Amino acid sequence: MKKFLQYTGAVTWIVIIIAILIAINDDETGPETKPSAKTEQDKLDPAPPKKPVVKKAPPKPEPKFKDFKIVKEEDISTMQRSRFKMEVEAPNADTGRKVIEALMLALVEVHRKEWPQVVTGFLYSSSSRDELAKNRLTYAPDGCAWTGEDCTGELWSDLMHGELPGELMRWGKPTEEETEAGENIACRRDLQCWGDRHQLSATAVCEPLIERMAKYTYEWTDGWLGSKFDRFMWKDRKAGTLAYQGDKIRFQNAFGAWQNMTYWCTYNRV
Repeated sequence: MKKFLQYTGAVTWIVIIIAILIAINDDETGPETKPSAKTEQDKLDPAPPKKPVVKKAPPKPEPKFKDFKIVKEEDISTMQRSRFKMEVEAPNADTGRKVIEALMLALVEVHRKEWPQVVTGFLYSSSSRDELAKNRLTYAPDGCAWTGEDCTGELWSDLMHGELPGELMRWGKPTEEETEAGENIACRRDLQCWGDRHQLSATAVCEPLIERMAKYTYEWTDGWLGSKFDRFMWKDRKAGTLAYQGDKIRFQNAFGAWQNMTYWCTYNRV
């Protein structure tokens, strides 16, 4: 019996030692795991990146008081600068802010219609024409103020009463499309610019018409670099019609003599 118990105890110790060795081996090698189908798929198709959070920009400040009336517009352009002067009424502009906003909106409205380089306006805050509130504002999209010489880059200047809110100082800047349209309109008002712009087209159209007026033969005397039309004038300024003039041709008569001719041609394909 004693030997049996000794044998049993020895077996028990052997079992315990084996269990400890197995446990140590498991800790060193770690459990064997097989990659799941989900893990393999994640490697092939990684999760899309998170969309960045886009913060909406705050609305740009702009004048909103539109209760005004433009009562007078006047073109006072000079040779150096196209100018407009205007007067505005806004009887319900009972605060300085409303006065400024009404005047700003009125100035931009006139500018977008006439496209001068600069426009200045006076505002009456009372319905009485005799009472002029000392409000004057100048709008110059090119940033060169009323004279065209003080180019500070500011769109608005010369406010006589009250203060122009800082957040509105950059409001009213024309877009590239508006600027191009304004340049075209300004050119049409200027005889030199409009005449130069259409001179080549007018020459191509008018030249054969003048040649047909010769009863026999003709000869142009403008040379290679000369201009057949060295003068032009308004025929109808409102319609943009021009009259081109020149004297660079001579006609031959029935006796073979040459005579210098003066001609003009109306061009209205504009």
